[in-house]
Amino acid sequence: MISPWWEKFPGRLEAELAGLAADGIVAVRDEAAYNRGVLRLTLTLPEGRWRSTSLVAVFPESYPFFPPAVLDLHNRLGRHQNPFRGNLCLLGRSTSHWRLSTTLAELLASQLPILVRSLGNIDLAEATSLEDPQGEPITAFLDYERDSVVIVDSDWELPTGVDEGVLSLRLLENSENPFRAEVATVLSGEGRVLARAPFGSEDAQVRTRWIRTDGTFPDANPSALLDDPLVDEALKRCPWHNDLQCLGLVFDEEVGHRVLGTGWAFIVRRRGNAPGFRKKHHFKTTFVRAARLGISDLSARFPAFRALQDAKIAVVGAGCLGAPSILEFAKGGVGEIRILEPDIVDAGTIVRWPLGRPAIAREKARVLLEQIRFNYPWVKTIGCSSRLGLACENPQLTERKALATMLDGVDLLFDATAEPGIQYFLAEIARSRSIPYVSVDATRGGLGGTVLRLKHEGGACWGCLQLALEHGDIGKPPEDEDGSVQPAGCEAVTYVGSHFDLQEVALQGVRLAMASLCGKYFPAFGNFEWDVGVLSMRDAGGQRTEPRWSVFPLKKYADCPVCNR
Repeated sequence: MISPWWEKFPGRLEAELAGLAADGIVAVRDEAAYNRGVLRLTLTLPEGRWRSTSLVAVFPESYPFFPPAVLDLHNRLGRHQNPFRGNLCLLGRSTSHWRLSTTLAELLASQLPILVRSLGNIDLAEATSLEDPQGEPITAFLDYERDSVVIVDSDWELPTGVDEGVLSLRLLENSENPFRAEVATVLSGEGRVLARAPFGSEDAQVRTRWIRTDGTFPDANPSALLDDPLVDEALKRCPWHNDLQCLGLVFDEEVGHRVLGTGWAFIVRRRGNAPGFRKKHHFKTTFVRAARLGISDLSARFPAFRALQDAKIAVVGAGCLGAPSILEFAKGGVGEIRILEPDIVDAGTIVRWPLGRPAIAREKARVLLEQIRFNYPWVKTIGCSSRLGLACENPQLTERKALATMLDGVDLLFDATAEPGIQYFLAEIARSRSIPYVSVDATRGGLGGTVLRLKHEGGACWGCLQLALEHGDIGKPPEDEDGSVQPAGCEAVTYVGSHFDLQEVALQGVRLAMASLCGKYFPAFGNFEWDVGVLSMRDAGGQRTEPRWSVFPLKKYADCPVCNR
């Protein structure tokens, strides 16, 4: 049994109580909670210190590493308070605001006056000096049904004066419990389309209703809200989908620091069976969280996201370097990803492939396409399973068709084949089409790797890199000469290397490729001055070290046989 904090920190509890008493605050301990190992104090404050003279303080079991919660159970402040549980916002959310040496008395003495001023009629400038610069959405405090969600878009602006209408929803999963869906279209009561899902959801399966409310929530669960005739009547008008009803609520709430925007929440009612009720006459009503998934929501986390929606990239090779790179491009907002990979997922490779057992023996390209389409719907995907370099007389599987499918109109070719012959070939194809080329390559043992960028603006080529390596102008990454293996059941020799080491090469290649794309679509992102990066994870004595990158410009060699063909 772990000892309570007042035993682990002798004298701290006494200091807490003495500090409160010295400040004129009477503290009464909840003995039942204390016997359970929780310190809960009812505090009586001197007149004029706060809106009421009674507060409650609850200390976390991990005190003093985290601050006590201070609750006002008599006042609803409108901001800087959990509106349902009464917790006062005396400190910002970040744990950096709390000092272990601070006592409850010191916390109240320093922060309550600030809270009083902040709750007054002040302008934005003064509010900014007193408060953390963040909004306080009411939806952050509601009690939600576990694992359920309805996806909306923050860019939707529903016209004023339209206070109700119809929603069409697309289910994200086959089951309705939990209820997981996205709004496909928002319509007015007359059927006029007011908003659409940003990434397309034409196959909507559920039709329901939405209403505009004043944003008042009497409680964290929807039971009290159903006493509102407007809400109750609207829910009754929602059609049943099997044994479920869903009502969308639209209201004004803070979406930024003292900035109002559109808030969303959903009420879901289920009918079922329970003792004492007629069949299908037991109802359970819950709040379902609204999650925001639009272009602006994604761009808020990564500003280049919106611009990269116009970018197109072709990736050749979807192995332990290419597959994680592809998923990073999808997360980063690249609008179209084309994948050329003929192989299937071998069982033993899942130790360094991003997906596990369900992918075994399936085509790598198809598995990745499915993952992207399901998880990152803003990406258009194209897959191709042709194998380069084979003699083939099938007119449907020609190399020219595969390359045209992959390369027509793309902004960058990303080569993750790690095969010198294919790298040379693809670099030359990219040069002939004036397509920037980035390649990633790892060494045996996972001891290092190389990333390369060829801009193809009359500069260096793949052959120039070989000369730079041959002349020692660019260093070679370390390699384990014994780091090759042919696992049982595998038709070819492969190299040894861990996912967490090989990922270092893939991520640097993604950074280089994304910087190149942003050079065209979002220059503020910044580009790299170098074109070759060499990774080493071993020192001169062969001992493991942290990843160390050496970067180099790649010059054009006058005697390069490739440039001078």
